[in-house]
Amino acid sequence: MQSLFVEPYGIYMLPMTDAESCFEALRHEGFEVYTLPEVDSELAFFDQVRTAIPLSPQLSGRANWNAFTDSLWNGIDECGHPKVSILWPHAETMRRADRSAFHTAVECMQDVISDFRREAAKTSLDTKNVVIIILDAEYTANCNP
Repeated sequence: MQSLFVEPYGIYMLPMTDAESCFEALRHEGFEVYTLPEVDSELAFFDQVRTAIPLSPQLSGRANWNAFTDSLWNGIDECGHPKVSILWPHAETMRRADRSAFHTAVECMQDVISDFRREAAKTSLDTKNVVIIILDAEYTANCNP
């Protein structure tokens, strides 16, 4: 079976209708799958990521996107799984309610993916596979949410 995710690191946006098949494909390929709950604001996002995904150090206090990016990278790096995926179903809820925070969250996740790519390029050691999948009920291949 060919891998659904060609790159060892990537951030993908898919329609919500692909959620179940995406989850099953990731599990089949040996990924540890973390799922973000549906959120509608920056505050709700930070409240939920604290328990839903690996972070190190754990976030506390006020919402801080730089701290989130660093904590997410470290959390994935230290989590003990060689293949890590984060699913964000119903991302359209936050995109509609708090577009700025949604785009900032996506940019932070893209930064984490880029950092893992750079780290892999610097070393010949086996590195982690990190895949982040944003599932949006309003996504089509021809739109840019």
